[in-house]
Amino acid sequence: MHKIISLPWLKVIIGFAVLMALAVGLAWISNPQHIIQGWFSFWLLLIGGLSLLWGCFILLQKESPPRWLMRLMLGAVLLRLGLGVLFPMILPVYGWGSDSEKAGYVMKDAYKRDIAAWELAHSKKPLWAAFTQDIRTDQYGGLLFFSALVYRYLGTEHHQPLLIVVIAAFVSSATILFSWALIRLVFNDKAAQIGAWIIALYPEAVLLGSSQMREAFLMSFAAAAFYGLAVYILNRQQRGIWWLLGSLLLSLAFSPPFMILLLGALLLLALGLIILRSDTKTLTMFQRVFRLRILFFLFLAAIAAGGVGLWLSWGQIAPQGITNIWDLSQWWLRKAAAYQLEISHQDSGWLQREFRKIPDVLHFPVILLYGAMRPFLPAAIIGYGNPVWYAVAIWRSLGWSLMLVSIVFATLRLWLPPQLNKERKIFLFLVCLIVWLGILISSYRGGGDDWDSPRYRVMFVSLQTGLAAWVWSEVHRNWQHYIILRRIVIAGLIFLAWFFPWYMRRYHGFDWQVISIFHTISLGFASAVLYIIWDCARMQSRE
Repeated sequence: MHKIISLPWLKVIIGFAVLMALAVGLAWISNPQHIIQGWFSFWLLLIGGLSLLWGCFILLQKESPPRWLMRLMLGAVLLRLGLGVLFPMILPVYGWGSDSEKAGYVMKDAYKRDIAAWELAHSKKPLWAAFTQDIRTDQYGGLLFFSALVYRYLGTEHHQPLLIVVIAAFVSSATILFSWALIRLVFNDKAAQIGAWIIALYPEAVLLGSSQMREAFLMSFAAAAFYGLAVYILNRQQRGIWWLLGSLLLSLAFSPPFMILLLGALLLLALGLIILRSDTKTLTMFQRVFRLRILFFLFLAAIAAGGVGLWLSWGQIAPQGITNIWDLSQWWLRKAAAYQLEISHQDSGWLQREFRKIPDVLHFPVILLYGAMRPFLPAAIIGYGNPVWYAVAIWRSLGWSLMLVSIVFATLRLWLPPQLNKERKIFLFLVCLIVWLGILISSYRGGGDDWDSPRYRVMFVSLQTGLAAWVWSEVHRNWQHYIILRRIVIAGLIFLAWFFPWYMRRYHGFDWQVISIFHTISLGFASAVLYIIWDCARMQSRE
């Protein structure tokens, strides 16, 4: 008996039906009164998102991506879409009652920008007004322009915020593919597999991928840029240049300052990759000079593109009277530091009290370390609030704690046995430098804020994940590394344990004599060091 429908066509029909059902469901959740008008827009975006992931997957065929990677990306999309749908349903009921929560937005910035994009799309103004007008909801105009473009040509007469969430979910999930390819090129297959799963489940990446936030796009652009650079230098393939330039241009459109920061990270990474590649005899001095020359011209081209971007957005980022980039840089650094210190003081009464006890010169380093630790796990666990935000706080802080431990161990691994060869060690040192600079700059720009600092640093999640995945693959291969990692984790838990009674006293009136946060840090650090000394002595006595 002949088959009525062949298996490939059956899969296509089932996939088509699933997309139709998902589009109708998203349209109903977004606006129950106008499902008929909205489902087609969602259907087109779902098709476009799938085409984006599949197209990138095909373009990276020379890296031999496994099929499970495509399934993982689709699962990541569904996870992000699920949260993007869940928050608008529960925040109006269980949130704190802010305007953004009543409208179903997780973040206030997303709420303001998305409303502005909707208004721009349905006005008679050209969409370029997103870049030229003083619209406070988006400093640089790129995401505002893109959102307005979607609303004007794919939206309906009714506001459907989930349209942008669909795009963010697909674009942010592409970070998995580029990070996998990058980690595989510079580390190994095992690390690449671990890294793909980390990004798919990393709380901050998932949260931003389910929101109408700029970082959902920038993390993917950065991953593609790092991958393109690695392909060009390590594999000597010109296609890497196109990934690199395309990612820089997209980053420029969404955030000129981030593009400049990304350019600096790329230059450091390029130096590391050239050194890493030089351990083979096939790389001649001529080839090294040639590559450096190419990178030099790329640097000049990127600077020129950055200049164009700054010129287009000058009125939105420069105050009146500032006419050159040097004065703007000095003004931005002064204002950012003062603003972030002011925000931190306002948001945290205990920080104000502690700052009175230490010299002014130490305030800024404390803010940097404060932001690098947030979201802080003890504060999240002991804190109070409605169940939604309490669960989100623990979820985010747990994810960052695991990531931070992995990055710390990766940094220490540079000096741990077995010794790495010189080229590999220098390369890893430069990657660690990029990651730590990204963390500290994010803390500086975010002022230690519990939301701004994490979302800024997630833009370099591909390199953070690369380090984390590499050390976990190293632990899998070397028992001695497992022992060291165990010590770091337990020492970290002992360090954190001292903060629980301190936060209990702060939030719930628990009777605890150690009032100073600096005394708490000292006790935690001393206890962690004593544990490591004790464990080393215990292991040696057994031998």
